[in-house]
Amino acid sequence: ETAGEFERSFDGMSKFLTTQITAYRDILVDDTKKYYDSQVDHWDCLYYNVFELDPFGQDPTAPIGSERFEDVMIFVDTNVLSKLCLSRPDFETYLQKEVLKTEAFPPVGASTDDIVSAINLYTLFVMNYYFPFVGSIGDGLSSDEWAEARYDCSNLSDDQLFLYYT
Repeated sequence: ETAGEFERSFDGMSKFLTTQITAYRDILVDDTKKYYDSQVDHWDCLYYNVFELDPFGQDPTAPIGSERFEDVMIFVDTNVLSKLCLSRPDFETYLQKEVLKTEAFPPVGASTDDIVSAINLYTLFVMNYYFPFVGSIGDGLSSDEWAEARYDCSNLSDDQLFLYYT
């Protein structure tokens, strides 16, 4: 009878620990999501400060142009894309095809409004992939995958990173 009590006690403890681990992982995934959300939320304030003297900084509908496009993309990469482990070429293709709907590459005709819109839409896809809704169907990372990556996108494998164009 002592062995049976031990087995029931062990099973109960095992179930309890499994529940606790799952709850802890869910909290860590939620904290990770909040951190990545914060990386996306306020990048544009700094953008407007950095580029305020440029024509496209003063008029958000003005084209950035070939002379400053690389500087803008470096800024976007440094302040948004790299923080979420995103591919700059993939983002530029998204900007070109989905926002500007042009064949021109690089998409130097983009305006500040286009860049802001592209980042808002692109990162929406990113966040839905990195942190899918409960019960959602399709691609997305699981809490187990985040745990294996130690809740840091830089530890995800290449095939786990978000790409809009595959």
